[in-house]
Amino acid sequence: MVVGGYALGPELGSGAFGQVYKGLARKTGQTVAIKETARSAEGIKEWDVMSLVSGHAHVVQAIELIEHAQRVFYILEYAHGGDLFTYAKRYGFKLPEEDVRTITRQIVAALLHINARGVAHFDLKPENVLFRDAEHSHTLLADFGAAKLLDEASPLFTRPAGTIPYMAPEVLACYPGAEDATDEDVPRGFSKLADNWSLGVLVHVLLYAGCYTSSPTIVHRGRTAVPLLERNAGLYRPAAPNQPGAPNDAGGGACAPMAAGCTGQQAWPR
Repeated sequence: MVVGGYALGPELGSGAFGQVYKGLARKTGQTVAIKETARSAEGIKEWDVMSLVSGHAHVVQAIELIEHAQRVFYILEYAHGGDLFTYAKRYGFKLPEEDVRTITRQIVAALLHINARGVAHFDLKPENVLFRDAEHSHTLLADFGAAKLLDEASPLFTRPAGTIPYMAPEVLACYPGAEDATDEDVPRGFSKLADNWSLGVLVHVLLYAGCYTSSPTIVHRGRTAVPLLERNAGLYRPAAPNQPGAPNDAGGGACAPMAAGCTGQQAWPR
């Protein structure tokens, strides 16, 4: 199949928002990623956000949008090293602290960039961090389907976004049914600081083997929002060195305290 000037290759992955294929630019021979999704206002918004934040060394590059009657195709930079989740899983989620520090520094640079462009990601997780190179030394923040434009006049959002195991308490507090279970310290709404919580969880995933496998409960009509608030608020805390769940080096170095700070119950100190 050919889309515009690009030939579609094998499928790389799929999700609620569409499929991603490996592709080839027919004129230049450049390898690209092609995301196919239904034509919708949300889909066009995602492309607009990607175009807005594209151009940074640690954000996946948006190359071209191809529109058909019912479908749209995003032509994106191809990540030769795959995603962070697959890479970390290969090593049993026991990455050296030095590697975690490098990855974290690059993700922080990407988050600062998109915030400066007026965007929050709201779905930060290892699956949405890619590696530009096969050596796994250069990360790219990807998948802006849940991203939102920031508004200084109205900085809080009330519609939950993201992936449950990485959701901050204030995001879960926006589900129906959570209102009576949260105290006044948990705001009714969430800001870009919810990304900092997700970053803290991500760092714990990389440092603490098995942290990710704690089975998440799926939110259904808000009925499980309360136990999820309790679980997410207390789950990601650093284990003491030499105890089960501790990082594979001496206490996680500087990364573990940073991650603990990111997952504070209150958003503002993050």
